[in-house]
Amino acid sequence: MTKRHFIIWFLLFSFLEADFNETVPSRTIPLKKLFQTDLVLKNRTFKVWLAIDPKQKKEGLSSLLADEVSLNNGMLFLYPYEEKLSFWMKDTFFDLDIVYIKKDGTIIDIYTMPKQSLKLFTSSSKVSYALELRAGEFEKLGLKVGDRIEFSSIIKSLTL
Repeated sequence: MTKRHFIIWFLLFSFLEADFNETVPSRTIPLKKLFQTDLVLKNRTFKVWLAIDPKQKKEGLSSLLADEVSLNNGMLFLYPYEEKLSFWMKDTFFDLDIVYIKKDGTIIDIYTMPKQSLKLFTSSSKVSYALELRAGEFEKLGLKVGDRIEFSSIIKSLTL
């Protein structure tokens, strides 16, 4: 390879790397700054981060790589009042499942959301919670619409 070819390849690689870094947003809230609690679903314990304030909810699990969120991790979004919710997958780099849950713990909807999709996944009725896990985990657990999730008193107290 000539010196000229090397310089061209170097400039091209530098441009591509700079362009990639500019388009992948960095997180404003590191996961270690979020409150995390256990959530038991069908005798399996998940460590879920809680998204409570608007900034946490907006960021969710976006701007993370798949190896940063294990199969036993997830995010629980808490809302003080039941409302219709919509989520999308912009800037999320792995597929997720989402369940929308009423205040009493009843699962209303289950969706699989493909990574980086701009499609809105909207709850069919008003809910107080949205739970995201890695795609396929709800199916493995056998959870379905109509099932109930029992939340800890800590989680319930955050939605009063």
